[in-house]
Amino acid sequence: MDESKNILEMRNITVTYDDDEDSIPILNKLDFNVEKGKTVLLMGHNGCGKSTLLRTVIGLLKPHKGGEILFDGEPVRKKSLEKRVHLGMTYLSQYGGVFPSLTVKDNLEAANDYDNFWSLFLTKEKKIQHKERMDKVLGTFPTLKDILGKRVHKLSGGQKKLVAFAMRTMLPSKLIMLDEPTAGLDAARAQELMDTMQAVVKESGKTVLIVEHRLNLMQWVDLVAVLREGRIATLETDTSKLDDSDWLKKYYV
Repeated sequence: MDESKNILEMRNITVTYDDDEDSIPILNKLDFNVEKGKTVLLMGHNGCGKSTLLRTVIGLLKPHKGGEILFDGEPVRKKSLEKRVHLGMTYLSQYGGVFPSLTVKDNLEAANDYDNFWSLFLTKEKKIQHKERMDKVLGTFPTLKDILGKRVHKLSGGQKKLVAFAMRTMLPSKLIMLDEPTAGLDAARAQELMDTMQAVVKESGKTVLIVEHRLNLMQWVDLVAVLREGRIATLETDTSKLDDSDWLKKYYV
């Protein structure tokens, strides 16, 4: 196994939506690394390819011939989405990420042991581990305790987002990818969700790659990566730049 400091390495990756190599690429010979244990904000104007990058990493989109994607040192370009998840990737899209017809508890149970799904099929040892993980997630997300019996489709937008994120933290993930987690929420609910995410991420030490337009909520990240014309235009560790209008005009507007 490669002992690289990077959990993710993308090398010379090109992606178009119609599989025509002559089309204008969304990602254009992109090189991009994410270091282990870091939280990286991927930003750029609408349509620049941020969601495309996440979907390519998880395996929902396939790059053209050439290029490589390494996950924890292992080539994954030709691996299926399912295999990438088993290796430790987790992805949460803007909407969804939950089972709407199930209760909050059932959603958490599904994430708790996704290989078995229901505790009926767990060994005694796994049942103990299962309970410990459930206790831990409810300790981390205490507001979920009061809605465990509710079906997810009856929850508010903020509650659904919280359930979806809690599920991802229960998976044995090495990399959590979040695509605009505050989309559809009002300012107050967005702040609450991001505060929770920040606390959980910092405590867990997990690597996170996040796309988010509410830049005022993102000064806690370790690195800002700006995507422009299908490539990384700049990397910035000074997150105060997110409040710098001149910097934003140069790279974001």
